Amino acid sequence: MNSNNFFFKNIFLRKAIIFSLASIIGIFITIFMMLNLTSSIWLYISFLFLSIGISGNNKKEQFVFLTKFTVISLIFIPIGYYLELYLISNLIGYYLTIFIVILLSFISLAKIPKIKNVSHLLIYLMLLSGKNFGELNIIAYILPYLVGYLILLMIILILPEFSIPYKYKEFNKEELIRFFRVSLAVTIVLFISNYLHLFNPSWSALTVLVISQGTLGETIKKSMFRLAGTFFGIIVGIIAATYLFEPYEYSRFLILVLFFLGILFLQRSYTLSIFLFTIGLCGLSLLIFNTNTEFLEVVTGRFIDTLLGIFVLILLELIIFPYSVIKETRKFRKEYWKIIYDIFVNGDAVNLKKELSRANEVLDSTVAILKEYRYEPVSLFNKNYKYQREYFAQVKKINKIINNQYIEFLKNKEIKDYIIYLSDFLSKLNLKYVSKKDFDNMKSMPEQLKNTDLDNSINKIILVYYNFIKARGF
Repeated sequence: MNSNNFFFKNIFLRKAIIFSLASIIGIFITIFMMLNLTSSIWLYISFLFLSIGISGNNKKEQFVFLTKFTVISLIFIPIGYYLELYLISNLIGYYLTIFIVILLSFISLAKIPKIKNVSHLLIYLMLLSGKNFGELNIIAYILPYLVGYLILLMIILILPEFSIPYKYKEFNKEELIRFFRVSLAVTIVLFISNYLHLFNPSWSALTVLVISQGTLGETIKKSMFRLAGTFFGIIVGIIAATYLFEPYEYSRFLILVLFFLGILFLQRSYTLSIFLFTIGLCGLSLLIFNTNTEFLEVVTGRFIDTLLGIFVLILLELIIFPYSVIKETRKFRKEYWKIIYDIFVNGDAVNLKKELSRANEVLDSTVAILKEYRYEPVSLFNKNYKYQREYFAQVKKINKIINNQYIEFLKNKEIKDYIIYLSDFLSKLNLKYVSKKDFDNMKSMPEQLKNTDLDNSINKIILVYYNFIKARGF
């Protein structure tokens, strides 16, 4: 039996199983070794972070990843710990250092294979190590974390081999700007949280680190999901803590189930995942804090910290080099038409079907990204979204026709030359320099294509551009 089929196909199910097995072992270690609160917390932090972050196509790659992640963690934890310990009295120096350290950390981690995707976890780990859980000895942070790492290695060794693919993200100028914004946002929320004496400033920082996406629309969308999950999770969590976790001691094992499900749904439904994590956090807070006053302070602090992180990051994304979804769609639009152009110029290419498949992927990605634009505030006052949506609806129709009839089109020189002209024109189109003559040339298609679906779609694209130019005043 294929081990991948045996161990399911859902990547986050595998991560959830790894976390759950590690947590069960951790419960026995905590009980029999009578670990104090700080050591117990850091043991479970290692389980959660390493389980969520793990990637690799086989056991060897997963061992290497876990080792890299742990080594970097053991560098970052002391940095955060000693920054908090020695620089907190000098506020300007502390926050300036925090900003520089976070920014340099982002840039450095982006250059390490497979670590870039989990850089936000490592940076949060560094900030979390500045939180005093009642223990001033750094060994109480590092030793449990190392134990957690060894337990995960053992679990990976025992379980059947399975693949957890790594999704590569390119490091570019937009990413560098995003790192700058996130570093500044984290610094600001830490300052505000400390100034207002909020319960856990690192929660605001975590919100900033996890909701920051490639574009403003994506960030706002994820912010809404996180806020909704946190809000409803707190309400249900308070009810569960009052009527379930507190009166029935054994029901507290449900917290492990909640974290298992939280990891499982992390990719499929972010709102549901945060909802489950928040309920679990309410249960943990009940175990850690003895009074109802402290418990309510924790759960309400969670919501306030989340709201603060969202507000500060979105404000900075609107002010500092805002990167709209529309810029992304413009880039993909050019890429799509460039692929179509190359297909018809090199019509006898061996990889023709492969190139068509790539064009389909680019178009699908563009349409998916465009949906995020409706979350951007500017979309409420800008007709750009409407025109882009209409444009890509017609492009999808053209793409379908090309996919179905590309062989016939390639055989007909007149049609082939027209599609080459059309794709070249649309790939280079700049609305500021479009003239009526350009559109008339695009409209002058071969007789065989007139009064067809292709003719209708191209005419609608022309109409979209005319309306867009009129709206923009070009």
